[in-house]
Amino acid sequence: MYVVTTPGGRKVRPPAGSHWRMTEPEFWRLVTDGRITFGADGNGAPAVKLFLAEVQDGLVPRTWWPHTEVGHSQEAKREIQALFPDITPFATPKPERLIERIVQIATNPDDVVLDSFLGSGTTAAVAHKMGRRWVGIENSGETLDAFAIPRLTRVVAGEDFGGITGVVGWEGGGGFRVVDVSASMFASDGGNVVIAEWATNGKLAEATAAQLGFEFDVDPPFVGRKGRSRLAVVDGLVNADVARLLVDAMPAGELLTLCGTAVDPGAATALRELRRGSVVRKIPASILAEYRRPRWRASARPERTEATVLAVGEASA
Repeated sequence: MYVVTTPGGRKVRPPAGSHWRMTEPEFWRLVTDGRITFGADGNGAPAVKLFLAEVQDGLVPRTWWPHTEVGHSQEAKREIQALFPDITPFATPKPERLIERIVQIATNPDDVVLDSFLGSGTTAAVAHKMGRRWVGIENSGETLDAFAIPRLTRVVAGEDFGGITGVVGWEGGGGFRVVDVSASMFASDGGNVVIAEWATNGKLAEATAAQLGFEFDVDPPFVGRKGRSRLAVVDGLVNADVARLLVDAMPAGELLTLCGTAVDPGAATALRELRRGSVVRKIPASILAEYRRPRWRASARPERTEATVLAVGEASA
């Protein structure tokens, strides 16, 4: 709370209710170094000079984003209508400028942007134009076909001229692919996560048990016995988490032979640490080739009543 005398002779104190941001010795050291300015006439309140190398690039994000900077719902509806003039837009679309601000703050180029509710594809479109990779999940096949796929196709082709296209200089490029997501191989049982029965039963399990010399004995999540070893066959990726779930379901003293249609490199190590003497094996290709024929697949996986789609895109050309 010291008094500063300016070069012009005026005495300056901190504003009421505040204080100087540095001690008096530090302040006068900066004055000596020429790092303090008192305005053009030498009588202004002291201020620290900042050199360009000391200033961060850009601005600190603010918590209030006015519509003049990030758009509003009417702007968003106009963007959708420009892309789909004959379709009634979503009730609450988001303007591309708003999503751009969020992506700009939260990510860097080549990062992956996840939108768990793809909808009309605004987030994916903006991420693509900004050079991010992206993943979009949509439960409605109708929404995907009517909005997201046509919109993202135009983005890739450089035929989406609205939104932030001009601001970021987007001219097209990259691509995306659309895949169906199968039913989850995990299920909830009384609050506990377990391997779903469909993933550990059926023709695949029976064929694998026969191939490995196990007695086919279904006791979910296990499907076979041989001495004190139990067999688990997983129609999906076997990783450390799967191994842990299965070992937790086994009595002490029993060993586990864990087979999967895909195997994570760390699964075997994890299983040995959990239950020494247990092994992880990938299901032989000869069994998979037979199992994946249509007549086997229909009985192996449950039917999906809704389209669950995963869209994955990259903006690079």
